[in-house]
Amino acid sequence: MRPKRHLPYLPIYYGAIVAEKVVARVTRTKPIVTQLGAMMFGSDNRHSIEKARRELGFEPKVELREGILLAAAWFNAGGMNQPAVTEASQKAALAGALK
Repeated sequence: MRPKRHLPYLPIYYGAIVAEKVVARVTRTKPIVTQLGAMMFGSDNRHSIEKARRELGFEPKVELREGILLAAAWFNAGGMNQPAVTEASQKAALAGALK
């Protein structure tokens, strides 16, 4: 599944650097966009499970879309006691992942 929208990588990456260095220092909060986040979303993260099926006999119990929804629900319920994130960033991440 290819993304429907293209965002230029470099402005987002450099914006993340500014956010981490300046905004975080001024507001004393973790920025929504980080360098790591920009790098992750700026790379192709699609992977096949064919090798796991072939060599390990793996079969997923849920479809990808349902798995993402379950993971988001777990995260929103406080999964692994993650640091607080904004509701807007959660919605943005889910909107992009479920297209």
